This record gives sequence, C-alpha cells and structure tokens, in this order.
Amino acid sequence: VAVKQATATSGGGVVLVTSPERGDGKTTVAANLALALAGSGQRVVLVDVNLRAPALARLFQAPEGLARVLLNDDPLAQVLHGTALESLKVLATGARVAHPTELIESPRWTRLLDELSQERESSDRSSKAQPSDTSADSSSQRTRRDDT
Repeated sequence: VAVKQATATSGGGVVLVTSPERGDGKTTVAANLALALAGSGQRVVLVDVNLRAPALARLFQAPEGLARVLLNDDPLAQVLHGTALESLKVLATGARVAHPTELIESPRWTRLLDELSQERESSDRSSKAQPSDTSADSSSQRTRRDDT
C-alpha cells in the first residue's frame, strides 16, 4: 500500500528490490509487486538488472533485452516485452555479462533510465487520451470476489 501511495503521489518513480543474500526472493517480490501495481492500473516497467543471475526472462517468457541495450545499443522498443497485463512491460536481462558493474555505471545506463521514464510517461499519456470502460473492470473484480 505504501509503495502504491508513494508512486501515485509522486507521479511514478523507481522501486529497487534487493537483498544481501542469494535466494532471498528478490525476483519473486519484484515480480509480485510489479503485477500488483499493474493490476491496480499503474503503468509499470519491470527491469531485471541482475546481470549475474537473471531470472525474469524465464518467469515472464521475455526475450533477452537489457544486455543487448547496454552492450549493443539496441533500441529499447525492440526488447521491451509486453505481458498479459497491458500496463506491465518487462525488460529482461538476457545474456550474463563479465563486468556488470561497468555496464551499470556507463553513460548508456543513464540514457536507458531516461528512455524507460519516457516510455512510462508516453504510456500514461496514451492511456489518458483513450476513454476507458470501467464497467468491465468492476464486473471482473466482482466475479473474482465471488469465486474466493
């Protein structure tokens, strides 16, 4: 709830999920948080920055992306993966890299963060420009509540 309130009042932002140990559930927490936020209507781009042990590609059946953008300067649009939720996109890591810290400290990383911010903002603008039918959403939520 606090993350949703913080992102709603600030107009969006970045949430980093990390931990000191392997196997602590970072991928699970990040994926579930992204799904929850996207399910509530917020625009979300989930980025797997774990360049040593990538996992989101498998979880979301997403093609490799982050390494291609950072190493080859591939366009973001080619590697950003849509999901079953229209408001959630995934940028999976892709190939493991030898020196991940160098990539994250590169100017290309900074440009990528700017591009991701613009992607989210353009998605927000296009969704605001289209009328929405909330009756379908409320009826599907009603059905889900009845099934539980």
